[in-house]
Amino acid sequence: TFYRADNISPEQLEMMGKKQKSQFITLLGFVSTTSDIDIAKGYAQKQRVYANNERVLFVISVKPHVPCTAFAYIDRISFHPEEKEVLFSMGSSFMVEYILKPAQGENYHIIHLTACEIDKSLADNIRIKVANCSPSGRAILLARYLVELGEYRAARKYLVSLLSEARENGVIANDISLAGVYSCLGLTYARQGFHGDALRAFKQTLNAQARL
Repeated sequence: TFYRADNISPEQLEMMGKKQKSQFITLLGFVSTTSDIDIAKGYAQKQRVYANNERVLFVISVKPHVPCTAFAYIDRISFHPEEKEVLFSMGSSFMVEYILKPAQGENYHIIHLTACEIDKSLADNIRIKVANCSPSGRAILLARYLVELGEYRAARKYLVSLLSEARENGVIANDISLAGVYSCLGLTYARQGFHGDALRAFKQTLNAQARL
């Protein structure tokens, strides 16, 4: 069993509460967890919460007989081995089992999940959506994938090349996706701490939205 402290919107919490067996949720990016419940509880109680989000503690069960997405113990290579970190692969899927409201003296919900493989029908549905996506939409999906992998330099280089193509009437010229490119570029800069560059990119996002 692994644990992850997080905060989610009330709408997300309500949606998870309505999930039925055999339905999945996917946590974006690589999912960092710990095998130590006390560490996770500490984070859950003290974490910074954005807007009106709710504090949650994910309790993730891995059943030996149930195929699931890849995960790895990384405490030996972590900068903080005392946190007993376990990393689930990007796009890992989980089944919502049940949700417990905050117990007395606690300020977080407990969401019980089971790690699992995405089923074939859902995978086929995703493939269809990608196939039906516009070239510009696929370009932005690739850029966001690079960002979530932490490949900021590669993502930035790719996004800049898209903008160069746009200036030469390329794949995203006069396309609303141009705003998405600037937004993704701003996110890349922000993740790296280049806040001035991020602000300029986000301003260009607004300009593109207004123009297109």
